[in-house]
Parts: sequence; C-alpha cells; structure tokens
Amino acid sequence: MAYNWSRVPGVWNVAISNVGTLTTFDLDSAFVHGTSGDAWLCRFISPVSQTDAALNLYVWVNAVTGSPTDVRLGVYRGAQAGQDPQRPETAGGSSPLAESAATDLSAMAGHWATFTIASVSLTRGFTYFLILDNRTTTPASHFPAIAVRGKWNGASGAEGCGFEMVGSSTNGITTDPTLLVYPGPAVIAFGDGTLLGNPYVGDVTHASNANDRGIRYRFAEDVLVSGFALNGVSAAAATAELNATVGGANVATQALDLSAANGVAMASRWTPTTLTAGISYDAVMTFSGNTSSGGIINMGEAAPPTDVQACRPQGALGYVDGATPGSYTFDPLSLMLGVLVVDDVPVSPDYPEAQMVGV
Repeated sequence: MAYNWSRVPGVWNVAISNVGTLTTFDLDSAFVHGTSGDAWLCRFISPVSQTDAALNLYVWVNAVTGSPTDVRLGVYRGAQAGQDPQRPETAGGSSPLAESAATDLSAMAGHWATFTIASVSLTRGFTYFLILDNRTTTPASHFPAIAVRGKWNGASGAEGCGFEMVGSSTNGITTDPTLLVYPGPAVIAFGDGTLLGNPYVGDVTHASNANDRGIRYRFAEDVLVSGFALNGVSAAAATAELNATVGGANVATQALDLSAANGVAMASRWTPTTLTAGISYDAVMTFSGNTSSGGIINMGEAAPPTDVQACRPQGALGYVDGATPGSYTFDPLSLMLGVLVVDDVPVSPDYPEAQMVGV
C-alpha cells in the first residue's frame, strides 16, 4: 500500500508557521559536480525500498528566461560515514545512480514541471539527493527560475528531522548548499505511488473578510479530536466551530478567550468529539467583525499534476470559506495553516504512522 508522506508545517502538531515569501533559484550556469556551476537540490530520506522502479519529481517553475530545453534530474547517494551530510557522497558522488532524459522547460513558467527517472533502486531509511542542472547551450541566456522555498516562514519541529529539504548551489556543491534547512516546494512520487513533499507555492485572499474560514477534514476511520487552531488569526475571532458538511449541523462550538491569541495563532479546546469515518467536517473560526487575518496557501495553478494535488496532509481536504455552515465554498487546492488537535489515532493500515494532523 502506498502512503502520502507529505510533511507540511504542523502535520505532526509540533508547530504552525506563517505564510512567507516564495524564493526561487536561477539555473543559469553549467553544472560540473564537485567543481562549479548551478544546481537545485533536494535531500530526502527514502520512505520506501524499491528496485529498478520509477521516480518522478515535480518542481515549481516560477519564471523562464529564453528556452531552457535540456534540464535534467539525477539521483545521488547521500553522504557516507564521516562525510558532510549536507552534500552527496564524496567517493563516487559525481555520478548519479540514475538520471532523467533532457526536459524542456521553455513553456513551464507558472507551472509544476515533471522530471521522470524510469528506473532507480532505493533503500528505505537511506538518504539521497535529487539534483537538477541545466545543460542547455548558453545557460546564461536560457534558464528556469525554480522554487527553493514555498509560501511559509519556517517549519515544524518534525520538519527539522530532514525528511525532505530543498536548497541550491552556485559552485558545483563544493561547499554546503544554501537553504538546505527547510522543506521546499517539491513533490517526489516513488514507484509504488508513495508521495513525499510539499505542494504549496502560492497564496490567495479570503472571499470576504467577514466570512468564517478554516479547513475541511475527512478521515478513513473514526478519530477523536478536542481542539482547533489557526495561524495568523487576530483577536477579532469570536468562536471556533466544527460542523459536518452534510446539512451543516454544528458538532462543536467554542467561544474564544481573547487571551488565547498570542500574536501568532488563535486556539480553542472542545470536549473530546468523535469524527466519524468517511464524513467531511469543517473546522472554522467565526469572526466578530471584518478581518483579513489568517493566511491561505495554494498549489499555484488551476490544474497541478495529480501527484501534486494528492500530496496533502493526511485527512485535510482543503480550504473552506463562507457565511453559513453547510454552504461554505470549498477549495481543494488551498489550505489555511492550522492544527486539529487529535486525541487518538487508532492503529490501522490507513494510518501506520499514527500521526497528529494539521496543515
């Protein structure tokens, strides 16, 4: 069975983060591993073992200059014993385990680009590097600007464990890459369909500053929850509500104490409430007046690749906005940064990691 191992801030209920500035990197010089040139990198710990199976990488191309017709992806082993963990292995590290064919990014500005490696073997728990480089003739005139950081500032404590980190190098990785600290906007799809990454590269505004806003959830089994928090919400938030989308009936409503606003998030606690498997629930904040507070992140384009759309936190379906419970507008490509407090996640094939849930 394949799993979605996306690690968006807050997925493990460790922390929630602010919407930030998209950062990009220009692949505008030829790359020679260990010597010179530009490279986009993604360091990841493989969640699967696979033998001679496919691997797809999806990256956000923010802009394109000229016609970069030959951009390629290589898979490299991570550092070995005694080597620098911020870089690929030293001995033999200049040669990839496998690489993609030339990929044309000339028309990909404002889109997710797909790189496909037809066959590569990986070992679960081992560290690998994905490296993109531009082999187009005269790369200084023909290059893409690829995202190295998404629409948030910082990440949860779980992210610091290094499941998927994105960075860049301008010197052939002769020194440690830049920004290889937080997860960047990239999605990796393994041969069995397992996904790893973060698909959020843009942001959108609320339809109405007086509307309720929050997150729609649906779980594959009964889950007990006892609270909800949204990032960047002001003291104008009056109540937190949990309601089933069928009929809009409120499951839980909690007035908010203004002292609960710490300048970063507004949080509430409910009596522990069971969310029934297969039913969608909207966890929202209701406001006492107009306010634009609460950041919304999205996937950048109207029709991202299927793997990018699927790489969302477990249980979180998307963003909701509206005035009347049961009639909220639903956007599956966007999310607010928040946390649903889960009191228990029963062990099952659908939730092997028994993770906390948030976005």
